[in-house]
Amino acid sequence: MPGSNRLSRSFGEVRAAFGNNIVLLLNSSAITIGSGCNAALGFVYWWVAARAFSAEAVGTSAALISLMGLLGPLGEVGLGTLFIGGALGRRGREHGLITAALLITAVASGILGLAYVALTTLWSFSHRNAKIISIDDALFVAGCAATGIAQIADYTLVGLLQGGLQLLRNAAFSVIKLLFLVAGAMGLFAYGDTSTILLAWVAGLGLSVLLVCALARRQKLIAFCRPDFRMLLPMVTNVVDHHALNIAALAPTMVFPFLVALIFSPAVNAAFFPAWSIVNTAVLFPAALTTVLYRVGSEDPDAGGGRLGFSLILSTLFSLAMGLMLFLCSQTILGLFNPAYPEIAGPSLRLLGFGVVGLSIRCHYIALMRLRGQMRRASVRFALWSGLEIGLACLGGSLAGLEGFTIGWLLAISAQAASMLRPLLTAVDWPSRRGGRETSANYPPSAVTAQARPLRMPTDEQDQRSIRLVP
Repeated sequence: MPGSNRLSRSFGEVRAAFGNNIVLLLNSSAITIGSGCNAALGFVYWWVAARAFSAEAVGTSAALISLMGLLGPLGEVGLGTLFIGGALGRRGREHGLITAALLITAVASGILGLAYVALTTLWSFSHRNAKIISIDDALFVAGCAATGIAQIADYTLVGLLQGGLQLLRNAAFSVIKLLFLVAGAMGLFAYGDTSTILLAWVAGLGLSVLLVCALARRQKLIAFCRPDFRMLLPMVTNVVDHHALNIAALAPTMVFPFLVALIFSPAVNAAFFPAWSIVNTAVLFPAALTTVLYRVGSEDPDAGGGRLGFSLILSTLFSLAMGLMLFLCSQTILGLFNPAYPEIAGPSLRLLGFGVVGLSIRCHYIALMRLRGQMRRASVRFALWSGLEIGLACLGGSLAGLEGFTIGWLLAISAQAASMLRPLLTAVDWPSRRGGRETSANYPPSAVTAQARPLRMPTDEQDQRSIRLVP
């Protein structure tokens, strides 16, 4: 019958699509599982914090940790993204490069943290409210350095295709920081509420990195030798381009909890932060898909367009489901953290989840720009778009409180997504166009240029590793 034949053909096309993209699915699923476990224990961490400490302390520490999440990657200077793209392909030569990257990141992230502390101290003196350098400031500086080092460590493990160790680092971070937080809540060490939350977070980061580095050294995956800064010199241009794109795209995501605490109050931020964390957790799956898309596409550009279309459809469906879930369950979720949070935030956070669709489209656009080698041009666009995000959110917050902040952000992210759809759809190699064949005819020719793949792994290693998981 025509109807059954059509249905059978549709199922066959879906099955073929999943079969053709099995490497993409396996790799992205592994990354999502690892990050999801970290996020799940992270929610437990903030649940304990919300129950054991004051809303003001939770809101303040959440704002500072979010700022660490911005300044730490800012000090990472794009080296991690370069490692994912295959810069660690030469066995025996990557050790000096890894050591150099860790040193650069630690120093740069620490300096950025110190600069923030110095600016806030000067601001307090200028307003005749003298501020003494506190333990919170020291923990903040250490946290910035530890965040940058942890990010480089994760990207290095991805570049070396050691997903098990990356998963272990994230799991160790989650468990260690939770143990420290519970110990602080029980009064086993005497610090203020904010200091206890920050100390637990920084201790988790530092100890998890030390643990994984020790294991990697024991397995002879890395060796802490003299840093090879000369090896970085040919990569400077690509490093800067990747870094500019990372910061321009991710700045609003990292800075929003800090802005909410500044515009409203730490208590309001304590209620806002769990919902914002759920949004960022929902983006883990699209982000994982596009991370693997960039990695696989840089090695196999001929199939890039087909994989881009598959990833875009799958991410959009997932994002819509997450938006609906947050719309229906946001009040219940906030109440799990603290019974006062739904009253503090009101119904204003229900719409946040629908921004996941725009964030998912943004992840795919970033991957496309990396594959095309157009990071610099994309960085300028994202700088403008990020300014629009922050500006509209702050304007909405000043006019209509937290609900206006949410609506302003949604308008900005939706406008971004609309402007990105055209280049994405143009780049997609839909099956109907290629008649079931893998081809790069509809994929941007510049995706195969040397600029998009500055350092490729040797072919023999590439063939052996391309089917392995990259969580």
